[in-house]
Amino acid sequence: RRHAVVDAALLVQWKYDKRMDHVILVTSTAERRLRRMGKRGFDREEVRRRSRLQLSEAELKRHADMVMTNDGDLDGLRVKAEKLYRRLTGIS
Repeated sequence: RRHAVVDAALLVQWKYDKRMDHVILVTSTAERRLRRMGKRGFDREEVRRRSRLQLSEAELKRHADMVMTNDGDLDGLRVKAEKLYRRLTGIS
């Protein structure tokens, strides 16, 4: 069986969550999101504007099968994601 990972902030708004076997929400603090987006060239107001257009974290959690917290660096998140992927796909 083949597997695919879809990274889409608007997955629930687009109603694509219904097409997925698993929906995993990756959360982070507002301050961490602001810092990361700032490193990508977005100012604080643009980040806030984009956040207002998205569903709340509480609403997204209602659609998620699992929640992963992104509270570290990219390498730490990668390790968490790989472990979860192996668990879900049965790949060791």
